[in-house]
Amino acid sequence: MAHATEFGAPTETAGATIGLVCYNVQRAIHRDALRRLVATAPAFAAADLVAIQEAVPGHGTGHILADLAGVLSPAHRWTYAPVMRYPDAGKEYGNGLIHRDEAVVRASTSVRLPPVTRLRWWERAKTEGGAPDTKAALLQVISLHAATVRLATVHLDFAGGWTHRHAQLSRVVAALDDLAPADGTPCGRTVDIICGDFNTVGHHRLPGSRRATRRALAAATDRGFRDATAAIGFTSDLFGSIDPADPSAAWLRRGLRLGLRFRQKTDHVLVRGPVAVTAAGVVTANDADLLAISDHLPLHVTLTLT
Repeated sequence: MAHATEFGAPTETAGATIGLVCYNVQRAIHRDALRRLVATAPAFAAADLVAIQEAVPGHGTGHILADLAGVLSPAHRWTYAPVMRYPDAGKEYGNGLIHRDEAVVRASTSVRLPPVTRLRWWERAKTEGGAPDTKAALLQVISLHAATVRLATVHLDFAGGWTHRHAQLSRVVAALDDLAPADGTPCGRTVDIICGDFNTVGHHRLPGSRRATRRALAAATDRGFRDATAAIGFTSDLFGSIDPADPSAAWLRRGLRLGLRFRQKTDHVLVRGPVAVTAAGVVTANDADLLAISDHLPLHVTLTLT
């Protein structure tokens, strides 16, 4: 089925698919295992777009996004924007995108999100440096399969509760609505995607956690977005991979030795526009222990243009 662009040229879009993987790589603390996962999991090879949170420059080992793009193919490209810098430690992490060469990034900007004004004691205990994190979204306009994809890769706050995450997500939606290609020329129909680590914390089976998640996501779902990953159970585990730099690492290790699990639905892929969700799930690869690579699970989604 042909659709006319703004300038009247017919463009085939219906039936084309957009493959997306979304993954918080936990600052690539298990870099070799992460490389093996990306090299062997079919979902990474099949994806047009791989949205990454907590990407790190590397400082001597090379940027993790360049590394992973090279694992996929010499033709893969990547972009990066810092989210959090630790001046005392000389390190940072950020949001990024790895994409096929045919997915053309036509605009890219990083949007700072509202910070929390104070940390409660349990939030301070889990925060490196004891001060509120800075959070941001990487917003990009991408031409792919004769459509315009407006993609927001987000990393929201774990502190501040659902009302704070609702405010941060509202900022993302408003910025996405204003986003246009650098040359001002749309290509085909527009598909909007917001994906990443929303930090919608709380055990995934508890009604209160689910209710708080729905309230936070309402900043987008009330604006026409739907959760493509709603059927996925949990996406992270507090007692999965433990970052040595985490201020709570000692008690997390004790919990891990006791066999504790605290599984949460922190990661989501929200979509809006003329697409059907034809597949969604957790990325798998042979016998890889995903929660030993990162404390988050990689998600894959296939969208079909309608």
